[in-house]
Amino acid sequence: MNKHGADLKTEFRLDTLADITVGYTGGSIKQAVDYVLTKRRLNLITKMPLRMSEFVDPLCHTYYCDENLYKDLKFFIEGGGNKKGKGGKKGKKGKK
Repeated sequence: MNKHGADLKTEFRLDTLADITVGYTGGSIKQAVDYVLTKRRLNLITKMPLRMSEFVDPLCHTYYCDENLYKDLKFFIEGGGNKKGKGGKKGKKGKK
């Protein structure tokens, strides 16, 4: 937010923003911040301090990865989704 030149007051709780963005990617959070912190909004920031509620709607329109999906993706990436078996090798066929 400082990159946009937003002077955050102590009333704006970054720790709360961090809590509500759990499961969102860094890119999703940046997209929401970019959406909220327009030039017009930055000009009004001294008269109307930022509110947490301004970030909720833009976040709802970005990518979210819940805990179950994260576990499934992690399982797949670590080889758990491999249908060939452990190690990804097929069994050897022996001669009869």
